[in-house]
Order: sequence, then C-alpha cells, then structure tokens
Amino acid sequence: MNTSDTPVTEMVKDRASSSTRTRLRQPWPLIGSLIVIAIAVVGLSLTILSFVNSWEAMLLPCDRAKGINCEDGIFVEDAQLIESIGLSMSSVRLMVVGFAASFIFVCLSMTVVILWRRSDDWMGLLTALFLVVVGTQLSTGDQQELIRVYPALHYPLALLHGLATGLILPFGLLFPNGRFFPRWTRFVAPVWTVLIIFTSRLFLDDQSRLGGVIGQFSIVLLVSAMLLVAAAQFVRYRRVSTPVERQQTKWNVISLIFVIITLSYVGGFIVISPPNAGVWRLIYMLDLILIFPVVVLTFPLTIGISLLRYRLWDVDFVINRSLVYGGLTLLVLGVFGALFFAARAILSATLGAQQDLLAVALPAAVVVGLFNPARKWLRALVDQRLYGIKIDYSHPDTPIPSPVAASHTLTTSAGVYENLEPIGQGGMAEVYKAAHPTLGKPVAIKILPSNLAKDADFRKRFEREARTVAALQHPNIVQMLDFGESDGTHYMVMEYIAGHDLSVDIRQSAPMPLDRVIPILADIASALDYAHAQGLVHRDIKPSNVMLESGDKPRAVLMDFGIARMALGGTRLTATGMLGTFDYMSPEQINDASDVEGRADVYALGVMAYQMLTGRLPFIAGSAGALLMLHLRQPAPDPRDLAKGLPEPAALTIMRAMAKKPEQRFSTAGEFVNAMVA
Repeated sequence: MNTSDTPVTEMVKDRASSSTRTRLRQPWPLIGSLIVIAIAVVGLSLTILSFVNSWEAMLLPCDRAKGINCEDGIFVEDAQLIESIGLSMSSVRLMVVGFAASFIFVCLSMTVVILWRRSDDWMGLLTALFLVVVGTQLSTGDQQELIRVYPALHYPLALLHGLATGLILPFGLLFPNGRFFPRWTRFVAPVWTVLIIFTSRLFLDDQSRLGGVIGQFSIVLLVSAMLLVAAAQFVRYRRVSTPVERQQTKWNVISLIFVIITLSYVGGFIVISPPNAGVWRLIYMLDLILIFPVVVLTFPLTIGISLLRYRLWDVDFVINRSLVYGGLTLLVLGVFGALFFAARAILSATLGAQQDLLAVALPAAVVVGLFNPARKWLRALVDQRLYGIKIDYSHPDTPIPSPVAASHTLTTSAGVYENLEPIGQGGMAEVYKAAHPTLGKPVAIKILPSNLAKDADFRKRFEREARTVAALQHPNIVQMLDFGESDGTHYMVMEYIAGHDLSVDIRQSAPMPLDRVIPILADIASALDYAHAQGLVHRDIKPSNVMLESGDKPRAVLMDFGIARMALGGTRLTATGMLGTFDYMSPEQINDASDVEGRADVYALGVMAYQMLTGRLPFIAGSAGALLMLHLRQPAPDPRDLAKGLPEPAALTIMRAMAKKPEQRFSTAGEFVNAMVA
C-alpha cells in the first residue's frame, strides 16, 4: 500500500481543502470584520444602557398572591429563602449582572480571537457575528422597558434580537464546513432568518396587538429551527462528516447537552416546587443563580474551540469525565434524597418532631464516605465499557528499592559483583554498573524490585523470557550475559553500553535534522525486525530505552527487551514500564488486546521519530487519562506543523506509522524507515 493511498493522506488533503473552501479575498475580510465590530459596539452599548435603566427594578421582591407582574423581579417567598442563608438581594443582583458581564466578555473575547485568526474565512465571520449578537442579547435586561424610555432604540434592538435568533438556523446548518446540509435547506434558511427578524420587531413592540401572538409564533419558529438543526447535525455526523468535523460537532453538542440538562433541572424544580417547598425551592433558586450561568458560559467557549480547531480531541476526555461526574452527581443526589426522607420519617416517628437538621447530617455523612469509591467505580465503568481502556492508569506501581542498593554487593552464578554503582532507575528496575569478576570489563546489572518479585507467576515468566532474550544475538540489541536470583534478589547481567540514552539527545538537540535521525531509526528498526522474527514484541519503545554508544562508529542499542515482553502472558501489572509508557503507547495496548504484535512497536517508533524531528511529543495532555484518549482517538498530527523543512514523504510516513488501526501501519519497522528516505 502506497503512502498516498492511506487515510492519513486523505486527512491531510481534507484539512487543506477545508481551509480554502470558505476563504475570502480582500477587501471582504476587512469589511466583514468592521461590520462585526460595529454590531458588537452597538450591542454592548445597548446592554449597558439596559442594565442602567432597569437596575432599580431588577430582582425587586413582588407579591405572588396579589398577582403583581414579576417578570423582572423575584417573588417575596423566594427572596426570603435566599436571605435565610445569608445572601442579600443586593449581592444576588450583583451576581446576575456579573454573569451577564462574564457572558458578554467570553463572547466578545472569542470574537476577537476569531477575527484575529479567521477573518479571511466567511464561516469565521459568521461565527463571530453569531457570538456577538447572542452575547449581547442574552445579557440584555428588559428591552421593552428600554424601548418605552428610548423609543428610537426600537429598530436597533429589534435587529439585534432578530439576528440572535435568526442566525441559529443558517449557522447550525452550515457548521462546521460552510456547506448547507441537507442541500435543500439553503433555500429555507434565508427565508427563515428574514421572517424571524421581521417578527422580532413586532414582538418588541408592546403597543402592537399582534405582540403576544407574534411572540408565540416566534417561539414555535425557534423550536422548529432548533429541531431541524439537531436532526441535520446528527445525519451530517453519521454520514458525511470527516473525523475532524466530528470532533468539532462534539464540542458544540456537549455544551448543548449541559444547557439542556440544566434547563430541565431548573424547569423540573419550577414544576415540583411551590413557594413553600422549603429546601427544594432554595436549591432551585441557587441553581438558577449560581450553576446555570456557569453552564451557559460553555456555549461560546465550545463554539470558539471547534471553529479554531484548538485541541479538538480533548472533547473525548471532557465527555468521559462528564459522564463520570454526571453519573456520580445523580447517584449522590439519589442516595442523599432517599436517605433524607427515610431519616426524617424515622426521626419524626421516634422523636415525635421533625429533625430536619439531623435528617440532613446523616445522609451527608454517608454521601461523603460514598463519594470516592463511587467515583472510582464509575470511572472504571466508563473507561472500560465506552472507551475500551482496559489498563489501570490511576495507580502505577512504584518499585521498592532492592536490598542491593544498601549492600553494594551481589553474588551471582558468574561470581561476586562488588561496588555496585547506581546508574539509573526506571519504572520496573534499578540499574547498576559493576566490573565483571573474571573478564574485568564493566557490565550493567538490572535488579528486579522486591514488590514484583513476590509474584510467583511473574518470576516464572521472568526466567522463561530472560532465557529467550539471552538467545538474541543482534548488534543493536543489548546482550544479556547472566540472569538469576541471589538471596531473594532477581537480576539480569548485561553488557555495559558506554554512552547516553536517546532522551538526552532529544532534550539537548531536538528538533534534530533528518539525516541524523534516520541512522538511529534504522538501527532500532533492524533490532525490532530481528526480535519480531523471533516472536518477541518490545512494547516499550521510548528514547530512554535506546542507548547511543559513543565512539568512532556510534550505534543505537535497544534496551529492556526482557521485562517488556513478559506482560504478554496476562500478568496484571500497571507500572508505566511494564505495559508500555503512556507517551508512546499504541491504541491496541490501551485496549489490552491479547494479540498485540510488532505493529505496536512500529507505532511507538513513529512517535519517537516525531519527537526527534519536532522536539515535541505528538500527544500532550494534563493527565494520564486524557493522554490515553488522545492515543486512542486523535489522528497523528502533521510533523510539518513544527518541522517546516521536513519533506512531505517523510511526514506522511511518520503519520502512517502512528495510524490508529494496526493494519493501516507499516508491516515492519524496516519498511517504515525505508519509506522515510524513499
């Protein structure tokens, strides 16, 4: 299979075509940016004027029983509940205004970033305009009262209101690639937008008899548009979207899900909690004031992230953790509610009076104790069932120092090794330098930590695999001279390589030139192909496991074959070195496939090649779980984004080596290296 035939090449071509599909030529980027900025200035000015005009009436307590209009105020009963926990209505008013200011700030900030990065893209200008009008309109106070005081503002307010709702349909149908889907909607969207803008003028005119009817008609249009957008995005995602476009859609969907869940939560409390519902009504009020605004802030952020394609694949980890903590919240609330009502009933029956404080304290103590075990269980459930992550990345094993570290002496079948000099410690072993008792040359001795040596099954596999690795004879594989056990200490004696490991070169010299990288990769590929032919898979290819020997004829030597291969038989080990290092781990290792073969090493070699040529790892995340998600789902990034002079064949070769599916990679490591220089 040629490199040009792979999904990697198709992805690169898609990225190039999507960047030119909606490109504008001058002077339209400048004109579009000025229009967006002008609308932003008008919208922001009207929002500030609206809050100043309605400040005194905002959240003013009103009496439900007297039937007084309470659109901009708050019922007396709700105000009393809020004040009962120490919050004044003045502070609540400041919170509401603070949320409005925060929402406008986030919307305008994303608008500035989009205009800076994508002003030559009409889809970017449309997104910027959408964020401006939505940000200012959702944050504006009583618009009808503002029109009553300043009648001249009727038309600009109607235009902004109409744009805020009228752009929902065309934006939703065009996103993310600038093409209407389905195709027939390109005729519907303009008509719908004009109709919405027209009805917005009547809706804001409270002198019009049609105001109420038009308002209801506008709501019907808005709901219909949102349903059409949801259906179109679902079909687009399933049938025509590229992998990148699917990730863009996920970001917007997760924000929409957050908003819908929160709205349903708030709406549910409105239905089930009358004014005298006590604690439940208070929860509803606090959710409306504190939680809902934070959730709404995700809307402009996700739109900006998806349009700019910034860290698109992080959404999988966000969804993962949202499922975990969303499920945890429901579980905790369910347990708390059930225990609360049960405790209150029992306490009332035994003590003869309601003991709400005690009835709350007892379930709260149970929930606190339940939280951490439930969180771990839910995380494991979501990781394994939905994402296929079968390894435990939360508790890596830490080697326990071996007694040899204190004694500095090791008795083996080959003699007594004295004055052991520590030269390294990894995730699975300590390594010492010593002199061979008969040959007089230096050797490296790897000591197995005692915590792993306690596993009888592991010890058997250690010996069997050590014998196999000892039979490997290749100039680019470290030679094993002896292995065994001495006074409970399990060890391997290997040749000592004078030099340093590859990670040192990467830290000091990366990005490295291609003509320097190729010989190193060729040496490692030769070692891997030889080992694979013997039925061995390394499973832990990384720079620290590659020694660069100093001398007139430097060579790259592959280390740590024995321990890495032992995990294949099913021993449950979660150390970073045993099943592979997360930064270089292939997707099939994350899935814990029982038939992992040599292409897993090809994947890691591709990651290492990317790092050597660019100076950075291809996948970087703030946590182990997020990093594993990237290896599982994010396509390999193009190294030319960082290494500008890298030839296209070499870049595509590296990306193919890091393909998610093993069958899409090179069949051997040698084939991979040969393709880089072809």
